[in-house]
Amino acid sequence: MSEVDGYFYNTKLPNDSLNFLINNIKDKPYLNKNGFHGGSAFISEVNPHIIFVTDLMFDMDSTAQTDWIQTISRLKLIDYGNDTKNLLLKVPIGKEIYWQNILARQEYIKWTELNYIVKIDPNP
Repeated sequence: MSEVDGYFYNTKLPNDSLNFLINNIKDKPYLNKNGFHGGSAFISEVNPHIIFVTDLMFDMDSTAQTDWIQTISRLKLIDYGNDTKNLLLKVPIGKEIYWQNILARQEYIKWTELNYIVKIDPNP
């Protein structure tokens, strides 16, 4: 997965755990790419007993995915349950529709869409 966003978590750890949470996620290599820096955690303004964690994730290969799953468990993060979770998958040229069809059949995927990228000749 080239890019992952829309994954929001909360935790019922006490508010004094905010720095602990930030320190445990801020140096994750997959959170620190493309000009973004990991460690987005904040105390909810609506419910001051909840800490939210949200970050963009990049280059989520199997090692990064395993690390994030372990991080969720270790930090007692709970999926916020929002309905907008986005994954950008880069697939080999010519296999785009194949993968779109495979993914569209998965019950947990609401929609798939091709990202049409066109090379433009700067000297037509």
